Amino acid sequence: MKDIKLIVSDIDGTLIDKKHECPNRNIEGIEYAKRKGIPFAIGTGRPYAMVKKNLKRWNLENHCDYLVCNNGATIIDCKTGQQKSQNYLPKDVIHQIIDTYQDLNVSLCVFENDTLVTNKITEAYLYRCKEANINKRQTDLKEYVVCDHPKMLLVSDHEVQVEILKRFESLNPCSYRMFASSPILTEVVHPDLSKVAGIDVLCQMLNIQRENVLCFGDEMNDFEMLSSFNGVAMENAVDQIKEICEYQTLSCDEGGVGDFLLKYF
Repeated sequence: MKDIKLIVSDIDGTLIDKKHECPNRNIEGIEYAKRKGIPFAIGTGRPYAMVKKNLKRWNLENHCDYLVCNNGATIIDCKTGQQKSQNYLPKDVIHQIIDTYQDLNVSLCVFENDTLVTNKITEAYLYRCKEANINKRQTDLKEYVVCDHPKMLLVSDHEVQVEILKRFESLNPCSYRMFASSPILTEVVHPDLSKVAGIDVLCQMLNIQRENVLCFGDEMNDFEMLSSFNGVAMENAVDQIKEICEYQTLSCDEGGVGDFLLKYF
């Protein structure tokens, strides 16, 4: 491939496999691209502290150049530690969301470093914390939230998630954007925030254009990213993602990110 100057990968279902490990094939491919002068970045909805905590576990501690975290709200240069932040969710909007959805069987959450702070413990919340190696804390969320946050996370079973999204559509608020990132996770962000917005900031930092960026993803929360840049769909990606991507690679379990880089670079 020509003129690619930045590689960005989603995490779950893309860079790491179903056992939450990073296949060696991915590390080989990332290092191969880096030797050719192409930096590697992670684009994720996870907060910085949570990603940083897991980089060593995934053997990526010395292989990642940039992080685009919190769905684009936080951009980090891994070498210098320099951070840029944008489009946080205002505390008043978070309070409004708590009032709107707290009657449902859902854990309304905000991140505090690597802890997922919630108003209510649900089975889905316990599952998510165990799955993603996140610390747990329950408190009065309205009293806890005294400043703006990068995003909110609503954790519930899928039936409740359907009700959450129906309520959101009926209200059609302009103060926040809501989307499902998995069958149990519903994310709430500033209306102007997205992974694309975060990657655009990174492009400005590197003085490159959108056509110079190659992105890997698998789920609908990657749709905008994959359609805005050169998109590569994982074999395990949902059909809508495969339809919009010019390229496709092996599954996350087979190290599809690294395999693509080794074959096409």
